[in-house]
Amino acid sequence: MSTVTCAGCGHKLPDGNHDTALPCPECGSVARIFEASVSEAAFAFDGTAVVSFSTYPQQLIALAERLLNEQEFSISVVVAHVAAEVAASRKLTEAFGARGISDIEDVVTGFFSGSSMANERTRKLYSALTCDNIASQPFWSDFKLSATLRNHIAHKGATASQGEAEMAIRVSSAMIKHLGKWGSRA
Repeated sequence: MSTVTCAGCGHKLPDGNHDTALPCPECGSVARIFEASVSEAAFAFDGTAVVSFSTYPQQLIALAERLLNEQEFSISVVVAHVAAEVAASRKLTEAFGARGISDIEDVVTGFFSGSSMANERTRKLYSALTCDNIASQPFWSDFKLSATLRNHIAHKGATASQGEAEMAIRVSSAMIKHLGKWGSRA
C-alpha cells in the first residue's frame, strides 16, 4: 500500500497524479511525501519517507531568499528574476509543443533577447500561444516594476533595498507559480 501527499500542504494526491514536475493543485508545491508499507520475510519496512523535488526556478528563488538574508539585496533581485525567466522559457517551450509547432521555436525566440515576461514582445508571444492574459494577474504591475529595477541593477549599476528584494522574490515566485498552473492551449 502506498500514498502520496503534498509536502507543502498535506493534500492527498490522487492516483496517477504523483508527477513531481506538476505542482500540487492546492498550493503549487512540487515536494511530495511518499508513504509505503513493504513486508518481506527477510526485510520489513513500515514508515514514511520524505522526498522533496524542486525545479530549477524554485532553487533559484531559494538562492534569492538566502541572498536576501545575507543582505545582498541587489543580487537577490537579479537572481529572483532569473528564476522567473527560466520558468517563462520552459513554459514557452511547452506552449510551442502544445501547439504542434516546436520546429519553429528556435527561429521565433531568436528574435527576442531573453525570456522575461516583462518584455512586451515575449509577453505577447506567450499570450498568443497560451491565451493567458498574464498582464491581468494581480502581481503583474509589481512584477513589471521589479523587472525594471532588475534591468537597472544589471545594466546601470543601480542598487536595491531590502523591500525591493523582498518584492522581487514575491512577484517572481507568483509568476513561477502562475506559469506552473497555466496549461498551454492545444
